[in-house]
Amino acid sequence: MRALVRGPRRRPAESSPALAARLVELAPADHAAFLRDLVARMVAAVLGFADAAGISVTTSFKDLGIDSLTAVELRNRINTVSGLRLPATLAFDYPTVTAVAELLWAELSGRREGGQGPRPAQERSDAAEATADIDSMETAELVRLALGFAERER
Repeated sequence: MRALVRGPRRRPAESSPALAARLVELAPADHAAFLRDLVARMVAAVLGFADAAGISVTTSFKDLGIDSLTAVELRNRINTVSGLRLPATLAFDYPTVTAVAELLWAELSGRREGGQGPRPAQERSDAAEATADIDSMETAELVRLALGFAERER
């Protein structure tokens, strides 16, 4: 059954230590700007823009045109570059470029341990947490769930 469903190939990417090393090279005053620029470039790429010039760091992702599918793509890009495992609801919990950049800094600098660091814009619902759990499911389990759903629909 696993051979029938193939997941996307993962490309090797910059790991969290590499991004953290890049931040160490910068002056402390430049960390926030670097991370905001990084997130803005990813938002631009997800939205199909040529560059991040039109991305305001304080405009909400919803107002920029990010929907649930592009939000997951944005989260996946950030996970790949940072080496972190951020929630699928990232763009809704942290709804601006600045908020995501602050979260990245908190995660990469270790300031979120023990409940420290920025909090989500709103608490995630049970449904959102269930959606985030899909990322960790095995392919066979997803196929079994999908087949069971299809049977119930008949």
